[in-house]
Amino acid sequence: MQPPSSFKSSNSVPARVSVIITNHNYGHFLRAAVDSVLDQIFPAMELIVVDDASTDNSLAVLEAYRNQLLVVRTGGCGQWGAAMAGFSGSVGNIIVFLDADDVLTSTALARHVGEFEADHQCVVSQGQMDLIDRHGQALSGCLFKRRWLSGDLSSPLLLNGRLDHWPYTSGNAWRRDVVQAGLDFNPQIRNALDGFLHAISPLFGTYRDCNTVVARYRVHGKNMSLNEGLEKLSQSAYEEADKLRAIAFFAQKRRVHFDPNVAILNNFKQIRNFLAWHLLGAAAPPGLRPMNLTKAWRASLVPKFRLSWLRHLGWLMAVTCAWPSLKRWLCYRILSVIPQRVEANARLSSKR
Repeated sequence: MQPPSSFKSSNSVPARVSVIITNHNYGHFLRAAVDSVLDQIFPAMELIVVDDASTDNSLAVLEAYRNQLLVVRTGGCGQWGAAMAGFSGSVGNIIVFLDADDVLTSTALARHVGEFEADHQCVVSQGQMDLIDRHGQALSGCLFKRRWLSGDLSSPLLLNGRLDHWPYTSGNAWRRDVVQAGLDFNPQIRNALDGFLHAISPLFGTYRDCNTVVARYRVHGKNMSLNEGLEKLSQSAYEEADKLRAIAFFAQKRRVHFDPNVAILNNFKQIRNFLAWHLLGAAAPPGLRPMNLTKAWRASLVPKFRLSWLRHLGWLMAVTCAWPSLKRWLCYRILSVIPQRVEANARLSSKR
């Protein structure tokens, strides 16, 4: 499958990197994030900071950088809306979204640009993310101990309706046309910026793995990605449904086949793990919210806390043992999507 466009090498159109920091009440981390962008060996063409209705000292922190960046203010629209507000005012052909509680390594932009210039069909460059604590001190290990997949990932996406693994937001760089496509599609999500863009990116081109650390993920107890539970489960279910709708829409535009019914059934194991993570995380005390499925199971067994995990466990066992037809029905229920709705949304999207 040929992508609709490609990134031009530095011999024709120089790489222009726009870094967009999204912030909500992370004033105590914001200075480090901004400094990490300004200290790049390959300088960003522009730095845009989107403050999403912060009530802390974030704006005071940004005032000290008023000649070095552009500040955009939004009214509490969430990560996706804030990121798109910043993107709409940017002009770079490579886009890096940086969460305000994370920082980039000094070579991050140079490594990303190198990947785009090495493969002109590249739409996403990915790197590893070290862990740091709330004070910026290094923690042992990386956020994900694995090499990222490279090349054409459209086949596994169309088969399963999702990619298995990717770095969180700050570990990626995106080709501009992919982000523009996401903005034009207008998904009904507040957060999960990285998940949605990874759901459509393989339909536009290839992936590249920097195979080096490009960002540092700050663990501070209030991380959106590590705080799981029933509320996040409900939100994530709608996000998953939006991803299926988007894949169906862009697959049809690319004239490639995608069956969301088959994708959900093929992806049942990942959906089951996704459920276990959220449900068992809801039963754990806040200080022990899981970073992965194994820790979720352990956290759910901590004494002196809610025993609702027993019901969750029984429910998950029933799902695990279900016949394929029942599995498919349960998956649709989980995602708040039934076959008619998926097909109707796909038809509606195709008319845009």
